[in-house]
Amino acid sequence: MKRAGVLGLFLALGCGDQVIPELPSGQWLDLVDPRAVLATDLCQTPQPGDSPLRRLTNAEYRNTLEDLGLARSDIEEATSNLPNEPISLGFRNGARTLNVDALLAQEYARVAKTFAPYVTPSCEDGQTDRECAEEFVANVGRQLFRRPLSSDEVSAHLAIFDAAVAGGDTRSTAIAWLVEAMLMSPHFLYRVEVPEDESARVTGYEMASRLSYTFWQSPPDEELLAAAAAGELDTDAGVEAQVRRLLRSGRALRVYEFYEQWLDLDELAVVERDVELYPELPGNLAELLRAENRAFVEDLLRDGDSTLADLLTSEHTFANAALAEHYGLEGPDGNTFEQVDAPGRRGILTQGMLAVQDAQTRTSIVRRGLKIRTDFLCQTVPAPPDDVDLTLDGIGADLSQAERLALHRDNASCNNCHQMMDPIGVAFESFDAVGRPRSEDEYGAPLVTAGEFMGTMDIDGPVDSVDSVALALSDSREMEQCFLIQNFRFFFGREAKAADLCSQAQLTEHFQTSGQDLAELFVGLAKTDAFLYKTGLGDAAGGEP
Repeated sequence: MKRAGVLGLFLALGCGDQVIPELPSGQWLDLVDPRAVLATDLCQTPQPGDSPLRRLTNAEYRNTLEDLGLARSDIEEATSNLPNEPISLGFRNGARTLNVDALLAQEYARVAKTFAPYVTPSCEDGQTDRECAEEFVANVGRQLFRRPLSSDEVSAHLAIFDAAVAGGDTRSTAIAWLVEAMLMSPHFLYRVEVPEDESARVTGYEMASRLSYTFWQSPPDEELLAAAAAGELDTDAGVEAQVRRLLRSGRALRVYEFYEQWLDLDELAVVERDVELYPELPGNLAELLRAENRAFVEDLLRDGDSTLADLLTSEHTFANAALAEHYGLEGPDGNTFEQVDAPGRRGILTQGMLAVQDAQTRTSIVRRGLKIRTDFLCQTVPAPPDDVDLTLDGIGADLSQAERLALHRDNASCNNCHQMMDPIGVAFESFDAVGRPRSEDEYGAPLVTAGEFMGTMDIDGPVDSVDSVALALSDSREMEQCFLIQNFRFFFGREAKAADLCSQAQLTEHFQTSGQDLAELFVGLAKTDAFLYKTGLGDAAGGEP
């Protein structure tokens, strides 16, 4: 299995001899301190890692259109045919996968043509049409390109206006033509950053976009653009001040998209289950499960003092009357999601994430265990050999799923992988395939929940319930590092590589110093070299560890 984290990156760069002459089993947590990494010669100069060009995601694109004053309902309708982004590293915003192919370019052109007539100038009395157009290009261009336009750019767009007027178009039609051109520009569709010869500080206007699209998933507001113009984003203190301001806004809750994609809830459109085994399920169960997780996570983020342990171990959730009845909880009697006590449940581990992994007729011990292994511990489980039967057909038909899997693991070609998944997934068996607590499986067989963590850095040992899984993960440095890496992947739109060692150590130190505070994690992201600096043309982008 492949592990990633400060430890892996540290050793990959060959820095081990500076701090870790040997790595005794079970002692790596005591020996690998992010402060020790930051004290090495490597981290005395900025190490930004890779700085790929980033296209707006569909969500960012819609938010950006909305900031032009367009109605959200109109935007949703007009962009309904945008192709879904491909999944890379578990997320839909990988910089190198968000290309513009012919189909997407066609959709962008259609949306631009739809909305261009609605972006109109306010001409002052006495202004000529061209004077009004010139002022409009400068003002709207600054908004759309997230920076002031150069004189050449202003002239190029005015040439579109002039050509339209010369061809007999009205002023409003000519304005619409140039707006359409702006909405199709790479400077609108991408977060453009001009590369330097060597690694360099991100410029003020580039930083304004990094900040706003990271924490709001939308373009900079006027205060950010003014801060960029005043040079306030050229200092670490100025950047941190803006991060904290952005996080106080309701728009900061858009960072929830990280959690939605990390937990696969973006894939939960419908919960399809065998109606005989799972009768009378709410018809909108998928919607309820997604709303539960959003309300739970957003409450933690708003709280300001919530930690990674709260995310994993909280014995409360959020529910409305329908979901409370489904779960068998006491609580709300209306449609509003409210906090309810949920003894026996554990944070995100017993929410909709389970239903995404499960099958129509049963829970999936394998997929549940795989989810924890890959997305909570950042380990890679190899794909099964081509000649292996992936079903449990013919194995102990009268046995429980856990018992059948135990027999399946007797096959040597299956054991190496399944021993890393099954003993974790089995601990979740006290919850059925629609997230309800249970005392027997789908077919009335007694539950088997005794499992084990193995092959981990710091939590090997028995687990017999979701409680023990949650508590083990909340105490794990490996889980902590995986959580930080998942955030890095999402908010930077790329994998953490060896060149990001110092940024990983910076983020780790900030997160640990804050007591693993979920909101402070975002401040920590903005204090890394990867956020404050960009790779130069002459720099190596940083290879894989």
